[in-house]
Amino acid sequence: MWIATAASISGVLILVIFLRYIVKRLSVPLVRLKPNLQETISGIVNNLRLMVFLTGLLTAFSLLGLAGYMTYRGLSLEEGWLWLMSRIPEGFWLNIGIGFAKSLFLWWILAKIFPKIDRGLERLQGKATEYEGLKSNTETITAAFDLFQSMVKRGGWLAGLGVIAGWLLLPDKVGEGVFLMLRIYLIITFGLLFWRALDAIIESIDALSKKYASTHSLLKYYEGLSGLIPIFRRTIEYIIYVSVASMAVHQIEFIRSLAEWGPRLIKIIGVALIARVVIEVMRLVVEEYLITRPKLNPQQKKSRITLTPLAITLLTILIWFGAGVVMLREVGIDPFPILAGAGIVGIAVGLGAQNMMNDMVSGFVILLENYYLVGDWVRIGKAEGIVEAISISNTRIRDENGRLHIIRNGDVKDVVNFSKEFIHATVEVLVPYGTSFEMMKGMLEENGQRLCKEQEAILEPMAFEGIQAFQDFGMLLRTTTKVRPGFHLEMERYIRKEIVSAREKKGVSIPFNRHYVQSSSETSTESQRE
Repeated sequence: MWIATAASISGVLILVIFLRYIVKRLSVPLVRLKPNLQETISGIVNNLRLMVFLTGLLTAFSLLGLAGYMTYRGLSLEEGWLWLMSRIPEGFWLNIGIGFAKSLFLWWILAKIFPKIDRGLERLQGKATEYEGLKSNTETITAAFDLFQSMVKRGGWLAGLGVIAGWLLLPDKVGEGVFLMLRIYLIITFGLLFWRALDAIIESIDALSKKYASTHSLLKYYEGLSGLIPIFRRTIEYIIYVSVASMAVHQIEFIRSLAEWGPRLIKIIGVALIARVVIEVMRLVVEEYLITRPKLNPQQKKSRITLTPLAITLLTILIWFGAGVVMLREVGIDPFPILAGAGIVGIAVGLGAQNMMNDMVSGFVILLENYYLVGDWVRIGKAEGIVEAISISNTRIRDENGRLHIIRNGDVKDVVNFSKEFIHATVEVLVPYGTSFEMMKGMLEENGQRLCKEQEAILEPMAFEGIQAFQDFGMLLRTTTKVRPGFHLEMERYIRKEIVSAREKKGVSIPFNRHYVQSSSETSTESQRE
């Protein structure tokens, strides 16, 4: 019996190959007759050859299944065929033939319609990309239209297969499986298409907002919040993906219970987005109303620049704490027992991390006592430079060579602040012996008067303090100039340069060490003269 079954399957395969060859050969004269319809004819021919192949494959598997069933029942091939034919209802083959004819007609209709749909979508895509507000999103629009075109084609073919399964009197499970695949495919594709379209809209609104933003309207705040655009896009993308996955899982009966987690995940993602938006808006508002808008003197502005990051950090922690509580509630976890346990753990950690607590307390003392602020020039231990940042736990100082010193607030002992109200730029001048003291004093004071008028950083004219010391090569004169905080090093260099120019004009040289070398012949000559 299995030999007869193998022969029957071989006959079916030979018939399939022959029919595919005939269909292909018949297309050649049709293409010659209608060359303008070559693409349409080729599509119809390919679909017919595919249908012949699938029909032959289904027939071969049916013969194998029949042979196995007859072997199980202990029947011969002839008895099996007679038994099978007796169970076929009246009119079955007629219905199969009608269904096959309907299937061919539907296949032909779909093959004719889809090229026209493609051309219509291409024209619509061209108009969309030419629109002013969408010109910057040509790639996104093209991808969206390509996805929609693919969805129409594949969805149409899947729907056609589902209908054909019913016309060919296949088991109900086959049609249900095809339509299940169609629903899942459409859900996924519609989700991706919705995201592509929404992404194009977001990019267009972003481009238009940047183009028409004005400093005299609410759009002036858009640049400060533009960092939220990537976060907003990613959040919307995740929400769409979770929604699509939930709807797709809901279509499958044995895992349908997992779909109830979709709304919870969407709420959690939404809470995270809202928290991020609130943080950015809070940061913008705090900086706008504490630093940008008020008319502050330099000292007040530095104070607010120092305290604003700390306030933003504390508010950020509070916002994320509230968001975390809401997220835990969404997944069915009561946060209060966790918070109580965290309090006990925090006490234990606090007792074990005394250095950290010391740093935090010292940080608050530094800020409250106003030891130094961001932008001040200070010396803490061996580190000297501009204070770049002050956090609760450490201070960051950038020195003159660009090196960053990170100092724990608990280690801040002795602080020298060069930025309180004023600072002296001290310059010492070495002049050779024999130079007129009064002339040097007048020259320095005259230059001090001139520099005070030229430089805004100099608060008062140079003060001549007299002779600082007598050295091997000359007198060391000392001058001090009151300058703005943080400008002492810059002004010291500038004053030295101007003093060098003034000395050259007055003919005052700079003393330096001289070495005289005397040879032995010169020594003997001098001895003879004596």
